[in-house]
Amino acid sequence: MGVSRDSEESHRKFIEKKELKIKLLSDEKAEIHEKYDVLHPKYFRGKDVISAVRTTFLIDLKEKL
Repeated sequence: MGVSRDSEESHRKFIEKKELKIKLLSDEKAEIHEKYDVLHPKYFRGKDVISAVRTTFLIDLKEKL
């Protein structure tokens, strides 16, 4: 399963284009990103921005890391 701040519509198009078999969740409000502490500052295209750092988590059935 993947999570990003992109919209559900963006995910639908990406899944169709790449013929993905995994689920992508939309987190436009960044609630999941904040919970897992993956938003960090970086310098991008001449600006300081807050961006998600690609991270992998293994989570058990009780949602424990």
